[in-house]
Amino acid sequence: MTTRITKITSPEARELEKKKAELASLEARLAERELDLATLQAELRSFEGTYLRVVGSRLAELDEIEAQMPRLGPATSRRTRKHKSERRKPAPRPRNRPGPWRLNKRQASGNHSRRRRI
Repeated sequence: MTTRITKITSPEARELEKKKAELASLEARLAERELDLATLQAELRSFEGTYLRVVGSRLAELDEIEAQMPRLGPATSRRTRKHKSERRKPAPRPRNRPGPWRLNKRQASGNHSRRRRI
């Protein structure tokens, strides 16, 4: 007769093995995420450099233009005031003429003959 020796694992040992496997899986995911983070940070630094080169020159140009604006300010203000005074005002309606008339929903359906003034 052959005797077999079997190892009996306790529930705590099985739980420990399960937790070790879960830990290994989480560590692998963490390593992937850290690599993704490093890659994104490098891409962000590259983008920031490009952005500063492109937009930085435009901002410098804008600063120069804004620095010239106080010299142009009063002339611009006079032109703006002139244009405001030249704007057309709507012609006044004669007081004795009624305004436009519109039928309300009930009147449009033929139930009423009165009109509503808007």
